[in-house]
Order: sequence, then C-alpha cells, then structure tokens
Amino acid sequence: MKEALLISVKPQYVDRILDGTKTIELRKVKPRQADVQLVIIYCTYPNKEVACICKIEEILEMNPTDLWNNYNDWLGIEKASFFDYYQKSTKAVGIKIKDVVALPHELSLDEVRRRLPGFSPPQTYQYVSYKTLHACFADYSTHFIKNAPNTAPSSSRR
Repeated sequence: MKEALLISVKPQYVDRILDGTKTIELRKVKPRQADVQLVIIYCTYPNKEVACICKIEEILEMNPTDLWNNYNDWLGIEKASFFDYYQKSTKAVGIKIKDVVALPHELSLDEVRRRLPGFSPPQTYQYVSYKTLHACFADYSTHFIKNAPNTAPSSSRR
C-alpha cells in the first residue's frame, strides 16, 4: 500500500525547510512504515496550513548525541533546543528530506477539513494514501502528486 507521511512542524522549522537550511526533520519515534517515500508538511499554529511536500531520502535512527555530532549542520535547530527536545530519550529519529516543493498557495486547515471531513493535524504521524493525496491536492500541480499512483485506500492513523 503506497502512502505518504503527514507530519506537523512548527512555523520556524517549516521556514528552514523551505529555505533549505533544514533537511532533516527530528522525531522521537520512527515511522512504522519503512517504504514511505513522500512527506507532507503541515505547519502548526498560528499558520495552520499544509505548506509543502517533499521526498524522504532516508530515515536515520541513533542516539541523540550521534545524530547531533554527525548531522547538526542539516538539523536547522540550535544545540540547546536539540538536547532539550531529546533530554529523556535514548534514541533520536531524523527524517532526511529532499526535493522540497512549496505549495503554490498554502492549503489552510479549514480547506483540508472541507476536502477531508474529520481531518485533524497529527501529533506524531499520520499516513495518507495516494488516493487521498490525489483527492485533497488534485489542483496542486506538483510532480509528486501527479506521479503518485492513485491506487491505495483512504487515510489511516497509526
């Protein structure tokens, strides 16, 4: 089943993703599906909108110190904030992204809910089928959406 990963990201980090200074999104939990290839970035309050779509290059998993020492130039976060985030964690997950495509105009939370009744932004991850991706983003002409097969069932939370 082909699905995209939907994640919520704070506005300051979305800005860094869009300007290319953040190419690794940090998480505490690894996505359950190893074959996910696309990530949809939802920008949290006060923006409350889908801002961009990108490809997943690799999912990294290691202890926080190793992630910082090996990848800090691509994390888009200050050292103190990084270690505050992982202070009680023995593992750190980094979603290495590439080919970021900003939506031509952001898709507001209200508009997403109009297109996908019952939608609520994920706290960790939400998986979105390519069928749902097509239905929700059909009017956005990104090559990711146009080339995503329209074959899987509707979205599911995990």
